[in-house]
Amino acid sequence: MTISLLTILDIPTDVLKIEWPEGLNAKEASNFESLARKYRFQALGKACRDHGIHSLFLAHHRDDQAETVLMRMINGHRKDGLCGMRLSGDIPECRGIYGVHQSGVVDDHSATTSKIEFGGRMDSPEDSMPSTASPMGMRIESGGIKVYRPLLGFSKQELRDTCGANDMTWFEDKTNADPTLTMRNAIRHIYANNTLPVALQKPSILALAKRLQECRDKDLERRNKSFRQKVQILKFEPSVPYCSVYFEPLDMGKFSNNSGEDSSTEFEDASWWLRAAIQLISPVENITLGSLSTAVQRVFPELDSQPSYSSAPRKAFTVAGVMFEPAPSDIHEDTLLSNRPGYNSTASENSSPVPQRIANRHWIIRPQPFNRGKEPRLEFMPFQGKYEGAYWRDNDSWKLFDGRFWIRILNLTSANISLRPFQEQDVSKLKGTKFMAQLELREKLLLPLKASKFRYVLPAIVAELDGAERAVGLPTLGIVAQDFENLVKYEVRYRGLGSWPN
Repeated sequence: MTISLLTILDIPTDVLKIEWPEGLNAKEASNFESLARKYRFQALGKACRDHGIHSLFLAHHRDDQAETVLMRMINGHRKDGLCGMRLSGDIPECRGIYGVHQSGVVDDHSATTSKIEFGGRMDSPEDSMPSTASPMGMRIESGGIKVYRPLLGFSKQELRDTCGANDMTWFEDKTNADPTLTMRNAIRHIYANNTLPVALQKPSILALAKRLQECRDKDLERRNKSFRQKVQILKFEPSVPYCSVYFEPLDMGKFSNNSGEDSSTEFEDASWWLRAAIQLISPVENITLGSLSTAVQRVFPELDSQPSYSSAPRKAFTVAGVMFEPAPSDIHEDTLLSNRPGYNSTASENSSPVPQRIANRHWIIRPQPFNRGKEPRLEFMPFQGKYEGAYWRDNDSWKLFDGRFWIRILNLTSANISLRPFQEQDVSKLKGTKFMAQLELREKLLLPLKASKFRYVLPAIVAELDGAERAVGLPTLGIVAQDFENLVKYEVRYRGLGSWPN
């Protein structure tokens, strides 16, 4: 379909070849369809990035939408899953590919950037070489490739007729006719050769998807508006990372005489607000609301039907790769956003607004400690190139560490350099050093409470010396051992927060 038009307009075209992982026989894979989708989007995403393209238009049409919704119905999806494909969004299947998924642009205006000056090499100026000092601290990534589906409102037949009316050749992939190849092909075959009950015919399926889309969009708008009233982010420090958050109590009086459906909506809203806070720190890409049910009752005890639960002492718990801890009663932090409800309007002009809060609603969110043997790890080989500038210009030199930090390390030593979490044995080796003094100073500046428990999730650059690993850098804090300052250069940024509501 597109070849004739592009030829007429003299637009150059490329045919992308998908490289399957070595050892994988695609034809025999039971999940062939999902694998093909994954590698197809990754090839498209990289091609867009490398050609400076920020918007990818896909040719999904109305028939594709009906097939997608029916497939999800068969697979047991509910509500949002039955909304079908979105008109626009981030490119899927590309997390961890720099410049493709929510990355490639530094958000210098983010309210979450630290005001502390670090001495590490953290940000590239225009000459594509790392600077020796950053005035901002941790910067937040944004950008990436966006996908759009402008043809979802048109049927396949309408598109074919349009092509015919404009003397354009319609191309049909011959594999689409094989009903045994994929579930989508099987559904196409059923639609083409059978009369289905009215409820499963395309108009009914599309009407269902439209109703659910409208409900989803209304819920999203309402939750976004109420988020700022229900959740107070008192401090967010991405370089640690650390989040101090206060959750406003829910007004349960209006649900006391209402149906279970109303209270269910309140529970789902609370789950959504909680997830939004968790997403600032969590390494998990897709956190389902259903996975937060226990956590929601801990943070919003008024939702629990047992009266004794709300008065029980709060305890630390883990969810979605993060740890929730009750904030100490004596902790004092300025809120990031001063236009919250509940602030003292009589505060003097030069003083910080003082929040009026209820006890036991304040939590500290930090990364969940790693299980022994399951710590993330990246390896950086010695640099073999001639010009260092080429390394800093290469998008593929960026790696996503622990789902939280984008980092690249120029290794000018003769041995491999690794990135892994800071460990207790590192501390014992560093006692009394300038390195340790710098770490302790950073912790005092960044965190309002005892920081030692936070340090063991920090990314650490380690080198093997005399058969043992030695920590030589803490890139998110801008610390490099003095004897490695000219041998290990790096850039580090916090991953994109494109899904965060505010």
